Amino acid sequence: MNNLKKLTIYNFITNKIKNSNLFWESRALFSSIEIFFSFLNYGFKQSKKVYQRRKLEPIPYLKSKKTTSAQEIYLKGYNSMINFKRAHYLEKAMYCETPKNNNLDLIHKQLANYLISEEGKNDVCFRYLEKLRKEYKDYPDIFKCFMLKTKKKKWDEDEKKILENVIKKRRSIRTFGFEKISEEKFRKVITAGSFAPSSCNAQPIHFITITERNLVKTILSAASGVREFAKNVPNVILVLSDTRHYKPFEQHIMIYQDIAAAIQNCLLMAEVQDLSACWCSLASDSQKFDQDKIHSLFKIPNYMVIGGIIAIGETSTNVCPVPRRSLDSIWHKEKYYIKDY
Repeated sequence: MNNLKKLTIYNFITNKIKNSNLFWESRALFSSIEIFFSFLNYGFKQSKKVYQRRKLEPIPYLKSKKTTSAQEIYLKGYNSMINFKRAHYLEKAMYCETPKNNNLDLIHKQLANYLISEEGKNDVCFRYLEKLRKEYKDYPDIFKCFMLKTKKKKWDEDEKKILENVIKKRRSIRTFGFEKISEEKFRKVITAGSFAPSSCNAQPIHFITITERNLVKTILSAASGVREFAKNVPNVILVLSDTRHYKPFEQHIMIYQDIAAAIQNCLLMAEVQDLSACWCSLASDSQKFDQDKIHSLFKIPNYMVIGGIIAIGETSTNVCPVPRRSLDSIWHKEKYYIKDY
């Protein structure tokens, strides 16, 4: 039997196998098993992180126990964030005219205890937190949320058009000028990110601006989808989220939702600052880069999650506009239905 005939038979048998139901069912089964073990590995790593984090949380009822230096570092900013979250719960309850209950009373008491502490008195948001504490104390007897009676100011047509144009004009730019970005422009971009919505208004998002060339190269080497243009990126913004705010596992997805909202705000502000920017993929949950190395290099605490990178620089060039799918093809009313694309 010559080689050509052998090859033909081999191809025939291979095609038969690949087109059989058994082959695809087996492939689906093995893929499921692979994902299952990946999930176990991921779950173990997440459990380890939660354990390390919880070890650093002081035991509230042991008043006499002295905190360790590691705990003191861990608590930096923690109480402020948690009590900002408590104030948000009270504000939402009053805004929605929720009756007082034991849970809200406890939150109010915890907030009050924080505000009489030295840390609370020195909180940059003390006046806001104290305002919410007082308002809840009087609520609902002599307090009514004024926001419910305030008519929302409407934007004029020119303002609406500006925002619409910014949203439509924004594109991912992968070529950059190498002029130094001013401190003022960085400030505006990060300020925009800080105004993004976040779960319970805890504002857990942090930003690291990286301008040193070797460090930019290092962080981009860990990201995915940037290999083709990484060498041309002059600056990056590393976006993090403080996981101490979220309930482990139960609220894990919220971490990346909050990060995504902040990044989108940053990208829109970069556009109006005449900067080129591109959202690059780098997430702690990807398990595809040396997280310990990155955390150590940039001195990132282990309770911080990496959620993305923004490659950013002065504008170098334009890119062609990309057409969007028609609204008819993506807009479903009342229920999802199959459409022609």
